[in-house]
Amino acid sequence: MGVPAEKIKKRVQELHEFNPMLGFRGCRLGIVYSEISEMQSRAVFEARCGSSKAGIKVHPEIMIPLVGFKKELDLQVEVVLASRGRHEREEGQAELSRGHMIEVPRGATHRGRDCSIGGILQLRNQ
Repeated sequence: MGVPAEKIKKRVQELHEFNPMLGFRGCRLGIVYSEISEMQSRAVFEARCGSSKAGIKVHPEIMIPLVGFKKELDLQVEVVLASRGRHEREEGQAELSRGHMIEVPRGATHRGRDCSIGGILQLRNQ
């Protein structure tokens, strides 16, 4: 990766939370630290490419977690599509289905407005 191990270790310590279920997570984490969403989506595209080269047909789906507002979804879709564009310039076309998971009450009450760009909509009852 070309990044010193100490720099990675320091970053991990900065992002550590005692109880991540009560803290900063979901799409908001990806909005503030877009490199996380970039890394995750890139991994999906690279895995799909490797599988295709091995003769395995796959249909990746990237779900944006914990969406409460359309703007959150818009920002994360932008990161995923930029990652896809970079991957396609290097490796060729990257098939993708995308969507968002409605896991928060506010997101569920506004799902009609929010799912217009999402593709796949998954409702989860936690």
